[in-house]
Amino acid sequence: MIAAHRNKPISQPRPIPQHTPGPWTAVRPSERSQEWEINAPKGCPHLGYTAWNGLAVVYGSDDEKRLGQDVAEANARLIAAAPAMHEALIQVRRYLGGVSGADAFDALSLVNQALKLAEGDE
Repeated sequence: MIAAHRNKPISQPRPIPQHTPGPWTAVRPSERSQEWEINAPKGCPHLGYTAWNGLAVVYGSDDEKRLGQDVAEANARLIAAAPAMHEALIQVRRYLGGVSGADAFDALSLVNQALKLAEGDE
């Protein structure tokens, strides 16, 4: 079996998967819950989903119930904003790419760094 793989490169580049398109929403299923769901109402065409509830789940803290709920909500809203922020960064990069100066270069560097993290190009 090992000999059959000798002609293949050691590591083959993987195609970069596309993230689930936005918008995403943050929904708290129950007022008593520490849990928030991140939903994709338009689904994920890459997976064949027409809607996706529970794309991600964010939990609060049982140690500090009220504060835990607030932190969970803030985290859920930040995660739900990810597709919109990603698109905004792409637009900012396009704009800053045509601007010169040290401030534009610094801003463009930050945008590129964030996009690399979001797109898995660390």
